[in-house]
This record gives sequence, C-alpha cells and structure tokens, in this order.
Amino acid sequence: MKIEVEEIIEVGIGSIFIILAASIVAQIYLPQYESIINQFASALLELIIPAILGIVVAVLVIRIIEELPS
Repeated sequence: MKIEVEEIIEVGIGSIFIILAASIVAQIYLPQYESIINQFASALLELIIPAILGIVVAVLVIRIIEELPS
C-alpha cells in the first residue's frame, strides 16, 4: 500500500473544514457555549495541522530515501 501525499493533504483539509463548519453550526444553535466551542475547535486544529504536516514530511523523506542509490 503506497501512501500518497495528496490523499493525506485532502483528508487533512477536509477534517479542518468539518471542524470549522461544526464550530459555526454549534455557535448558531448553542450560543451560550461559544467560548467552550471555540476553545475545543482551536485545540483540535492545533493538533490536526501539525500532525498532517508531520505525516507529509515523513512521507516525503521516505520517498527521497527510496530514490537514493544504494
């Protein structure tokens, strides 16, 4: 199974949009919990973005190592 960087990026961007959309919907229907929702959404984004970047860098390093002559 070959890991594609594009697929990782697409899943990551999709998850970011889902978190943002859920945050907006929750703020509309649950305005009394706005600060908690914002803190939760920002915490999730702080975890997801570095994780995606780490995976992308790891995949790129593996590809570079595979291309090196033995």
